[in-house]
Amino acid sequence: MNVVVSSLFKTVPWYFRDMIQYRRAFGHFPNLSNPQKFSEKIIKRKRTQCFNEHAYSNFADKFKVRNYVCAVIGADYLVPLLEVYSSAESFRGDILNLNRAVIKPNHGSGMIIFVNDYPTHEGCRQILKQVKRWMNVDFSNISCEYHYRNISRKIMVERMIGDIDNPPVDYKFHIFKQRGEVFFVLQVIERYRQKNPVSSTFVNNFDTAYKGEYRLSEENKKIAAEALSNSIKLSYNMEYSRIDWLVHDGALYFSEITLTPAAGYVTGFGEELDVLMGQHWQLPQKI
Repeated sequence: MNVVVSSLFKTVPWYFRDMIQYRRAFGHFPNLSNPQKFSEKIIKRKRTQCFNEHAYSNFADKFKVRNYVCAVIGADYLVPLLEVYSSAESFRGDILNLNRAVIKPNHGSGMIIFVNDYPTHEGCRQILKQVKRWMNVDFSNISCEYHYRNISRKIMVERMIGDIDNPPVDYKFHIFKQRGEVFFVLQVIERYRQKNPVSSTFVNNFDTAYKGEYRLSEENKKIAAEALSNSIKLSYNMEYSRIDWLVHDGALYFSEITLTPAAGYVTGFGEELDVLMGQHWQLPQKI
């Protein structure tokens, strides 16, 4: 029954789907005529800029954005790309040779496979099955994020940073530009095998966590400052963007640019920070 309901829900016009999903997450409908909260402004961006700003597709394309990163801050920040494929069939013959690799499509979010050691034949079969499923997914229709629709689908294979037992730390920088000033929120996420991730949030500073127990060492503050500087450069002329990084053994690697985090249904910040981030996001008057 849930599969049937889910399938029917995807036929509902995007506007109403956003309204329903937002109400499920927050208990009320978003104010799109005069959005104030961060979450509301994500929904507003989905309904306007994501349809009109063609550059958003290039920023969201995990393969194409590498050229942009290389041009703006240099290739040294890129995770080494082992191979890229335009179809699941062209990828099939190389699966057995994968080792310490990360497989992901370029046209969506939350789709990833970690290969720590050479896969078995059954493992290869499962990987190929998953990759075929990805290549058939119109990610824009999952959470009503139109800017993913115009991305030419590819499968990327990157070198694994760290390993399954020693993964990198995620630094997610929310960058807000308003009247020549920059305001940022940093989410630091440590992941452990078979344990829940440990997350902390820093608001416009690296010294005191707004939320969470994580503390940045002096060395990590320098890395965070480098990531912040690069994030501001990569945010280009966007009034808001989230720039994600991987940190491992003192090295900093670009991960992705996210324009509509959690499709606007993100609840982890809490009401107070949702409002504060909304105050620092100045939407263009034209929308």
